[in-house]
Amino acid sequence: MQLSSKQPWIGALLVGLSSACFGQAMCTPQEEVAYSCTTGTKTASLCKSADTTAPASLTYRYGRVGKTELEYVATLENARTFSAFTLPANPRAQIRMVWFDKGDFQYLMTECAGGSCKSLGRLAVFRGDRMLMNAECTNPPSSQPHFSRSLIQFGPDVDQAKSLTPLIKWEEMLFPIEAIYKAEMAPHGKTWDN
Repeated sequence: MQLSSKQPWIGALLVGLSSACFGQAMCTPQEEVAYSCTTGTKTASLCKSADTTAPASLTYRYGRVGKTELEYVATLENARTFSAFTLPANPRAQIRMVWFDKGDFQYLMTECAGGSCKSLGRLAVFRGDRMLMNAECTNPPSSQPHFSRSLIQFGPDVDQAKSLTPLIKWEEMLFPIEAIYKAEMAPHGKTWDN
């Protein structure tokens, strides 16, 4: 979106609204927040370039605001991409996932939508079949983790979901969702612990 230099307050308002909707996102002022998850003192954000058409880049950043610990950038030029998939969690809920591969590691961002999701988003890191990290998003109620619908549309089932950018490819991946969302996957009235 092009902003007139005569109306600088509009840009400040948009940046302020983005921060209010997503909390302490790791995106730059030239990017839009496409997903953000805070786990304790650190935040993971998926940021898209603020282009008027399909984004020229998607960037994942993890760390503290002002101190990035991990960054992954996908552009059409570098041929890197993100992947997405969705799985049912219970009869009325859906786990929406976006991830990327870096070396032997897979970095996963999730959103639980519908039903009775106890945690609305999580971050997980895998190395092969081994889950190295699984953290619940602790975003405030006003900024719950969700994926930007301008990038990907998760339908009510797999057949109706689609990516709106070549930087996210739809790819079936069977992460151990029952381990990531342990309590949400249990039969009605029970948890996997009992």
